[in-house]
Parts: sequence; structure tokens; C-alpha cells
Amino acid sequence: MSRPIIVLISVAFWSTSVHPRAIATAAGDNAAWHLSVQYLGLTWHPGGGGSPEVYPLKCEKKGYLVPEVGAAGNIDRRLSRLFFLRFTVSLYKDCAFLTAGCLHAGPRIQYTRGKNSLNLGIGPILLLGAPMKLI
Repeated sequence: MSRPIIVLISVAFWSTSVHPRAIATAAGDNAAWHLSVQYLGLTWHPGGGGSPEVYPLKCEKKGYLVPEVGAAGNIDRRLSRLFFLRFTVSLYKDCAFLTAGCLHAGPRIQYTRGKNSLNLGIGPILLLGAPMKLI
């Protein structure tokens, strides 16, 4: 595998959180609300893509790895040390390079140890975008 491809894959899987910010509320609780922006870089299709012939940016013939260009904005409302609510909106170019996006809202639980954290969430996701037409 060539060096530029390895660098591209490394950057794509690197931390996606860019400039998280805390917003002070009227009550003075500066940790209750958080804003963050995430970039979308690379998707992995286990077993290859369903129709890789329509993936213009695929990294290999079967469409296992496909770059996606886009961003997601998150607003988090901390409820306790472990629980928070997340509201997300995203806009991106999908595997077939069609404009797509989503809206999401739901509860999350986050476990933090040192600089590492794991968060699990659930909630509805409304996908936005044009359906892909195959010829």
C-alpha cells in the first residue's frame, strides 16, 4: 500500500471532534450545554459496497472503503455526570457522491477514563437525501 493512501486512511480515522465549546447558561452553569462539529471522512462497507460501480471516489474495486465529504453539528445537554441528550444535524456527500444528511435526537450515556471516553446512544434518525437510481 502506498504512503499517501496510508496517510489518507490515518487522517480519516483520526479524532473527528473539532472545536468543542461549552456555552454558559443564564444560571451560570458553564458545563450544561456543549457544541461540537465533526467532519466525515471515510466509510467502510463490510463485504464491499452493494453497487460499487456508482461510487466515484471508491478506494478499491469492490467499494470497501469510500471517502465521504461532510460535517455534523452536535448540541449536547448534560443531565448528569454519565447522561446527556444529543441533537445532531449533518450534511454530506454519500458513497455515490449524492447530497444527503440526517437529523438525530436522543439520550446518550458516556463513560470517561482519563482522556478516553465511550458513549452509547439511541434515538430516531431522519435521513435526508435523494434516493439513488441505478440504471
